[in-house]
Amino acid sequence: MDIMKNSETGISGIVFRLYHDMVKYEAVETGDSKPSEGLTVNELHLIECIRLNTTGGKGPAISTIASALDITRPSATVAVNKLAKKKIVAKTDSTEDGRSVRVKLTAKGEKALEVHSAFQERFTEELKAELGEDGYDELLKTFGSFGEILDKKIDDLTGRTQKLVEKEKKNAERASAKRSAATKKSAAGKTAAKRGK
Repeated sequence: MDIMKNSETGISGIVFRLYHDMVKYEAVETGDSKPSEGLTVNELHLIECIRLNTTGGKGPAISTIASALDITRPSATVAVNKLAKKKIVAKTDSTEDGRSVRVKLTAKGEKALEVHSAFQERFTEELKAELGEDGYDELLKTFGSFGEILDKKIDDLTGRTQKLVEKEKKNAERASAKRSAATKKSAAGKTAAKRGK
């Protein structure tokens, strides 16, 4: 990757290119045009989340997955259903709560995650060898700082969005109260006019 060429598009261009190059590299390195069972990065994150939240042989509920990935329950349900169709996960009704569904990795899902994890470990070791320990640590520090900056910006925007939503709600309540008062005043006026006749 030519960093100078990508500097024209800024950090977004570099991150975009790195992401796609990593996906391509994993495909070539693992000898698979569709690495990890042809799963997307988001699907791999989902199955990693499922594995991390599986305790005592019981997979997580969809609500747990949604919370862990900071997505809505409907989005988590759609994603889990796609993986179930690919036979990467199996869904079962919860024994504790009949309304809840638990999700568990299948053997195919475990294998996909194993292939992906092995690639990540090899790549990390190769990167350390290329950059040296100090260079690798500096890279982690830079990416960590970048992540913290993005987290703060997301939190700031989320807070601003929440404030706007609250302001719009108050404005709607005020407008509704005014309409209600106007309607009552109009009805009272009509009643008084009828009495006056």
